[in-house]
Amino acid sequence: MHSYTGKRQSLSSGSRHYQKGIHQSLQRFDDYGSAHRVNDFSGNQIRVYQRYNAVHVTTSRNTRQVFQELLRNDLPYFAETIENITVAMGRDAIFPCVVNNLTNYKVAWLKEETHSLLSIHDKLITRNYRISLSEAMDKRWTLRISSVQESDTGWYMCQINTVPMLSQKAYLHVVVPPDISDEESSGDVNVRELENATLICKAKGNPHPSVIWRREDGGEIIMSSSSRVNSVTGEILFIQRVTRNHMGHYLCIASNGLPPTVSKRVSLYVHIPPRVLVPHQLIGIMQGQEAVLTCNAEVYPKAISYWTTAKGEVISEDNRFNIIFTESEYRITMVLRINPVKVEDFRKYKCFIRNSLGDAEGSILLQEISAVNLESRGDRQTLSTRGTLISNTPLDFTTLQTSQKLTKQHIAILDTVFVNRSQAINKAASCSSLRVLRMLTCLIIIIIIHL
Repeated sequence: MHSYTGKRQSLSSGSRHYQKGIHQSLQRFDDYGSAHRVNDFSGNQIRVYQRYNAVHVTTSRNTRQVFQELLRNDLPYFAETIENITVAMGRDAIFPCVVNNLTNYKVAWLKEETHSLLSIHDKLITRNYRISLSEAMDKRWTLRISSVQESDTGWYMCQINTVPMLSQKAYLHVVVPPDISDEESSGDVNVRELENATLICKAKGNPHPSVIWRREDGGEIIMSSSSRVNSVTGEILFIQRVTRNHMGHYLCIASNGLPPTVSKRVSLYVHIPPRVLVPHQLIGIMQGQEAVLTCNAEVYPKAISYWTTAKGEVISEDNRFNIIFTESEYRITMVLRINPVKVEDFRKYKCFIRNSLGDAEGSILLQEISAVNLESRGDRQTLSTRGTLISNTPLDFTTLQTSQKLTKQHIAILDTVFVNRSQAINKAASCSSLRVLRMLTCLIIIIIIHL
């Protein structure tokens, strides 16, 4: 169907399709007993201009007859122009069609794209329950579309069954807030380390939404070894050669200027074989104290982890042995606490971790320290241990220069003798009653511990 309001339309003798459309529309009016066909105009070129109360028609022949017919006093006309409207999905759309001097003519509403007849005069033709029609003072014919959907977008035409037909139309633009399609978007993504990962987030709405990717923890997205960004724009986030550092939760955020902005969480899991890191492989402690053995592991998927003795006996919790596992993403901390330590506890312990990609282990030796002696040999002060020795080479403090480097054995002695800094400081403080030379030795101990 075509509108004649304020626009130029041409009808040639060869435009049979257009003539057929007019005749079909008027035939529908005939079914209600108030329309006439326009056979006399089927070979003419017609131009119709309507501005409120005046209709001008020019043809290549029979001009006088056309003017006499169309300019009669009882011819209806549109009193107002129907405006285009923009409505958010779910709201109501209202199109008022105001007609003056309607007399015995009829008003109809049509959906132009589908050529569907919605109403004729006061009778509703469509079966769409969301469409209704109201009449006020015999001149305003209002089409109401309740809870509009995106499919309602298009041209709506108000027609009067004059000869020729008079009509005007307006466009309904339905805007739709953003939404993310779960069916077309990625769920949790699992890849092996050094493989490529693709995260997809399909958004829809009108206008079409823009999509931005961010890490949920606020960190940077690692694009390559030399490139890190705060966000990535686009429905697809592609990461080459993923590492364990890429593991985490990502948010795709869709927006198109209409509230509300929506987001979807996509988790990236990187499968990595087990690896165990032991911070201290040798721990020295005295009987009766508490020993804390720690293993750090990196693994995904989740693994089985446990402690054993050197002989392979699995350690179970009891009143002296306490086992703690702490997990965070792909990191696992395994802690074995022994309190109090007895003589039979001085041995090697192993931490094991195993998953579908392999297994790994770490070992820690628990060493007994029975006492600490500061021995005087002339003018030389040496540090040694009584009982089981960790190092056979005593550390000479009187000859230690600033530039002298400590051997691994010396460092092991210090780590073993002084379990923590507080013990070291207490040991040094107890030396305050010694001679000046011994006090200097204590100060050197404190300095080394703080280094």
